Amino acid sequence: MILKRDVLNFSASPSTNFSSNFGNPYTKRDSRYTETTFQFDSGTLNTEHTDLFVAGDFNSWKLNKESQLKYNPSTDLWTTRFIIKQGNYRYKYFQRNSNFENSSSVPINDSITNRYQEYRAFVYYRDPVKNYHRLLFSDSFNSRK
Repeated sequence: MILKRDVLNFSASPSTNFSSNFGNPYTKRDSRYTETTFQFDSGTLNTEHTDLFVAGDFNSWKLNKESQLKYNPSTDLWTTRFIIKQGNYRYKYFQRNSNFENSSSVPINDSITNRYQEYRAFVYYRDPVKNYHRLLFSDSFNSRK
């Protein structure tokens, strides 16, 4: 699954102490896993000498090498991938300057607001007999439902 590019959605004082029904992967034995690509559009954010990360319920809110975004100059987006189990998850993008040691805080202000986000999901099945991928399901949903 490739998430539609995200726009700036930061908070100057992020908290990872949430209480909600998010962060709960499905426990059914037939739950699926998918490789999810996160795409972040940094817009006017100064990313020089900065590391960008994505963290959420899917990786226990850890800022580490696996959660670090890498810049792709051909798309002008910051991206990374995770294998995530089917379920509901929260996530957030974080910025850490090279001289900023406390990775649980984000050194930017709250003038950046939440934005509308649209997601598209595609479920494929690789048919071993016919040796091709079939599209089983597609859906589109947004962050303001």
